[in-house]
Amino acid sequence: MTQPYPSYPAQGTPPGYFEPPLDQPWYGIGFGQAIVRYFKKSLTFTGRASRGEFWWAQLFQVVISVPLGIIGAAVSLSQMPNLYTSSGSYQSPPNMTIIYIIALGMNVVLLLPNLAVSWRRLHDTGKVGSLALLYYVPSIGYAVYNMFGGLNRMFPTDITNPDDLSATLSYLGEMMVFSLILLVIDIVMIVFFATATNIKGLKYEPRGNDGLLPFSIPRQPPQNPYSQPWQEHNQQPH
Repeated sequence: MTQPYPSYPAQGTPPGYFEPPLDQPWYGIGFGQAIVRYFKKSLTFTGRASRGEFWWAQLFQVVISVPLGIIGAAVSLSQMPNLYTSSGSYQSPPNMTIIYIIALGMNVVLLLPNLAVSWRRLHDTGKVGSLALLYYVPSIGYAVYNMFGGLNRMFPTDITNPDDLSATLSYLGEMMVFSLILLVIDIVMIVFFATATNIKGLKYEPRGNDGLLPFSIPRQPPQNPYSQPWQEHNQQPH
């Protein structure tokens, strides 16, 4: 569809193009500039964000989270023989605690920037930004649940105790149900985030002191006599 406002290509495009103001969406933005905007607007929930601004930010998170996940998995596998003492009691590996702290810190730092860019991306599609909470609240709830004891049920405290084994199986069942719910929410939100720009998103644009948008939108067709056919303005009198 035709965009109802200017499109600003990213750096490296032919001369004559320029970077849009920070309070405007940047269509055709590159990875580097998208990450700069991602952090500069980490507390900005007004205005709009282009698809490029949103998806480059998601790629950035994948790039920094995947290596951490690989390291965590490798440490977990290496520590598996040491999870239980000779008496059958569970002991948490110290290396995993460090990785959990690093992962938690990263998620806390990126929470607001990611929520803000998601909020603005929904605005650009013409939807209310608070829909982004559907994407983040369940994940935050999952993290809080595990932080306050849920994760302790992942491994039985005593593998010889049937009650501990039952608690672990119950936890795994809860996580399967939660994961299915989260999967459905993720699919719906991905469709929302991937939706093309919609003119309805203009209502989320910040307004100037005069109450107008930062760029002009003609409210009536211009009265230009030269826009009419030449013959209408050059008829000879009879």
